[in-house]
Amino acid sequence: MRELEADLLLAPRPALWSELIEVHMESGRFARAQVAARRWRHAGGSGEALHLESCAAMGAFFGGGVREDGQLAWELGQRAVKAMPRDPRPLETLIALSGRVGAHAERCTLLAKLLELRPGQPESEAAFRESTQQSASAPEFAQALLECTRRGVLDVDPSEDQVAGHSQPARKGSVRGLLKNIARQEGVHCATYHQGGTALVQGLTGPAADRTARAFRESAHKTRELAARVGLGRLDSLCVEGTHGSLLTSAGRLGMATVWCEHEPTDELTSQLTHIAQQLGGKS
Repeated sequence: MRELEADLLLAPRPALWSELIEVHMESGRFARAQVAARRWRHAGGSGEALHLESCAAMGAFFGGGVREDGQLAWELGQRAVKAMPRDPRPLETLIALSGRVGAHAERCTLLAKLLELRPGQPESEAAFRESTQQSASAPEFAQALLECTRRGVLDVDPSEDQVAGHSQPARKGSVRGLLKNIARQEGVHCATYHQGGTALVQGLTGPAADRTARAFRESAHKTRELAARVGLGRLDSLCVEGTHGSLLTSAGRLGMATVWCEHEPTDELTSQLTHIAQQLGGKS
């Protein structure tokens, strides 16, 4: 972290800003992520800085339920949509946020815009149909936000795991079941998911699970730092092959999933891992 900050002072560039903010969000430090994104925005950052600041504010809202965080995430997300009209990610952030507070009419409108950018997506189409059914009596975002913070409860949408999760923290239950399915496959030693300071491990138990999860997280973080330093951009995936098997890591905006197997990961296994990290955990 200190090295990233030092590099930013010497030669600030978008990849380093993005890396710093992502590391903070992965570790659950959403307030620090917001500060870093705001610094980038004030230093002339593009719509990407707005988008990441919106993601960080939403992470803080989902974690603490403070209305001001939710409102800030909404406002920044709308500005990011205007700044990046052809980029689906700000829309997906707002879709996740509106769904969790119960603003289904606005979620429906956002899903329609997303389908214009990415037509033919079955998950988005299903979510759009569901939101349409719920939108008739749904309050506007400001009122929905106020009501859900008064109740202290966020809505849980059954389809939330399938769509609009690009910046939404993944629910542990859904991730755990998918990891378990991966770990049961022939030749797979274990599968893990990291989000903030939390690690879910399937296939190993006890101290071995702790050691393995920590090693996976450290290897991904070191690779992320290297990718940012040499200008490769954001880490999407990492594959390591050795005499005793292969490691595959898929990184999302808020979390990352890793599998350790005896063989080279199949296309199906790669797809499953990518879904966990980038759809449930938040792809950029």
